[in-house]
Amino acid sequence: MGGAATDAGGSRRAERRSRLPASFPGSLSLNAAILASVMLASRLRSVLDVFALLAFAMEWFALFPIFRQRLKAGRRQRSRRRPAAD
Repeated sequence: MGGAATDAGGSRRAERRSRLPASFPGSLSLNAAILASVMLASRLRSVLDVFALLAFAMEWFALFPIFRQRLKAGRRQRSRRRPAAD
């Protein structure tokens, strides 16, 4: 009898979990990308190569998304302010 109650409770929990959207915060993706870059950089021989790879990774994974978001926001604001052409 105790096993049946546990199974029913477990299936209810699984059903609740399946309804939740599978999304991860952006910080998790950023951390994974930087970790992968550090792992790759650890295989390089010169300090300059390591610096170049990590600098590129920071620009690409951390700064470029911010720049792209601001660029899109600025484009939307300009399109709202532009009067309709006759």
